Amino acid sequence: MKNLVIAFILLLVLPAVSFAQFSMGLKAGIISPREQYKDITVGSGAESYILAVNDIKFGTLAGIYLRMGKRIYLQPEVLFQSNRTDFKISTPGTGNEVIKRSNYNTLQLPLLLGFKLGPFRFHAGPVGNYHLSSNSSLSDIQGFSEEWKKLSWGWLGGVTIGGGGRFALDARYEGNFNRFGEQIVFGGSSYSFDQRPASFVLALNYALFK
Repeated sequence: MKNLVIAFILLLVLPAVSFAQFSMGLKAGIISPREQYKDITVGSGAESYILAVNDIKFGTLAGIYLRMGKRIYLQPEVLFQSNRTDFKISTPGTGNEVIKRSNYNTLQLPLLLGFKLGPFRFHAGPVGNYHLSSNSSLSDIQGFSEEWKKLSWGWLGGVTIGGGGRFALDARYEGNFNRFGEQIVFGGSSYSFDQRPASFVLALNYALFK
């Protein structure tokens, strides 16, 4: 983990000296989930129950970016993301339901290529998602465990509006190559929801220097 962060920070800083124009700044925003997930059935027979994604809450992000280049540019970022998901567990035929809450913290490392057109900057690229920690009340259920991949990959595309001054606004669509919930294990059996997580992101940029 430490080596990964150091390497990405070097990627942020060192190439800047080779560019005639570069800027560095802070970024903060919110993440709005868009996917709906089908329920999964855990176990069989009288011992079975249904696990569903009840609600994926708005998440937050904060970090730094470095933009290198003028009309065509490279933009690596280091972002900390925090998300929360509420799961609903129900027993068929009984009407019994219980809500379990899970919190996830992720270090996100986008590497974006973009171009400037008037007041707009269009960008897209791959994203490395490094799992930092999670805290889930699903752990109250006997036989539950989590098997997170430390590093998973996704992608994003979007536009930055403004940038003539120090402030600019990002509007992005973010996708993931991994299915949501594929880390969930009950009684030694793995379960995953059908869809891959995706979200809209709105973020405010503040240029420290440009």
